[in-house]
Amino acid sequence: MKNFWQKHWSNIVLVFILLAGIFLRFWNLNSTPGWWPDEGVYLNIANNLLHGKAQMLSFSYPFVPHPPLYFIIVAGFIKFFGYKMIAIRLASAVMGTILIYIVYLIGKSINKIGLGLIAAFFVAVMPEMVVFSRYGLTYNLLILLIGLVIYFTISYTYTNNNKYLVWGALLSGLALVTSYSGIVLVAFWFILLFYHYLLNKITWEKLLSKSILLAGPFLVYLGWELLFNHDSFIHDIIYTLGRNFESSSINSFIQAIISLNIYLVFGFLGLLFLPKNIKYWVILLFIMIIGSEYFMRGGFVWYSTTYIFILYFGLASFIDFITNYETEKINNKSLKKLVYLGIILIVIGALSLNNIFDLYFKISNKNWLEAKLNIPQERIFSVDNKGQIYLDEAINYINSRVTAVDTVVSSPQFSWMINAKPSDPILSYVYRGKSTTNFTDDMKSSGRFIYDPSYEKAKFLLDDKFMRNWYYNQNGIRYCILDDIYTNWTRVYEKGDIRIFKNPNY
Repeated sequence: MKNFWQKHWSNIVLVFILLAGIFLRFWNLNSTPGWWPDEGVYLNIANNLLHGKAQMLSFSYPFVPHPPLYFIIVAGFIKFFGYKMIAIRLASAVMGTILIYIVYLIGKSINKIGLGLIAAFFVAVMPEMVVFSRYGLTYNLLILLIGLVIYFTISYTYTNNNKYLVWGALLSGLALVTSYSGIVLVAFWFILLFYHYLLNKITWEKLLSKSILLAGPFLVYLGWELLFNHDSFIHDIIYTLGRNFESSSINSFIQAIISLNIYLVFGFLGLLFLPKNIKYWVILLFIMIIGSEYFMRGGFVWYSTTYIFILYFGLASFIDFITNYETEKINNKSLKKLVYLGIILIVIGALSLNNIFDLYFKISNKNWLEAKLNIPQERIFSVDNKGQIYLDEAINYINSRVTAVDTVVSSPQFSWMINAKPSDPILSYVYRGKSTTNFTDDMKSSGRFIYDPSYEKAKFLLDDKFMRNWYYNQNGIRYCILDDIYTNWTRVYEKGDIRIFKNPNY
């Protein structure tokens, strides 16, 4: 038994870490955190893709600004689990679970199994990693691809095995058809390739072939869009690139990190303690990622989590370095391992146990988890346990009174539940020839709408906190649409935060 433990202890510990991560990601996944509007939109895109349609709600969608890879994967989950919120969340939770294992492999690849286990534990149980893995958002796939690219970067650095160059190039290319932020991975991997070419570690032919592989996934995506969705694709690309991003101080990055976990600051220091031959590559990628976040968003917000797991890896590196430093003078190997393990358990227990129990309590009781990501109160639109009963009741009311040819206006996170054509106030507003942050004023005139999403054609409005707290604060939508509905339509249902308004023309 002793020999078995000595031989397999790391695998046994890893299994328990994975089980903890799986439990925290999958338990009551459908209920908490509350459904986010983007999840409903992404679920709709993926379901349409499953049925051979490039469509978002009521209009044709050329996968700008969101490329298709995440939706292709989610479509597979919808095929098996149905057109439900749980399908898209299962996809993200699986990606988050795989990331735990990849982080362990990163540590193992630099011959630091202990570091890998510590980092995997943090990724498995820390709130921001857990909660974000429970959302059906495209960033979960991008985060996984970043982890894989780091792993293949380190593996190639240590082995010079060509297969790691192939995998790294392919996955970096796939990142760009997951999110346009993936351009960072493409640029990073090209820098890596060119660096090794300058050192004569790879030939010109290998540099060229890997560069083609790097660009391949995006070129396939680009070719498909130009062939089948040329006009709308070019239109949306130009508009997306022309959007003005808000300017903000770099202080927002520090504030974002501290607001999540102040000890993530030590993650910066920990990256400096990684082996010399790989730390500069990891730090370079990290800087490129946060630079991209800052450029694209003008600051750092709660959903800028693509870099957080790197900081947890850095934190694990910091803890591992300090613990090894404190135990290096102990000559007895068995005692040294015991002291090392004791210090590690005390430190990670102090950092994580409270969070683990809090997460367990909230997930088990289906309580709100948004506060774990420091989402501002005004951006929390979750339906609580009692509210879910009212929501289900309201959905049944609507579904018993509509057919597939009717239109219902609702917040996007509820549209999948309604057996009618979906619309929301933004689509109705854009259909009037108005523009918003994401849509131009020529959407209707250019023939992008597949059906009429205007609220005048809708039979019902399903009203909730998101409708009142977000849509209603958009002046154009408020004055053009919602004020008319709230004033002139008949309120036929109201319980808790859920209301239904019926169009008097029906």
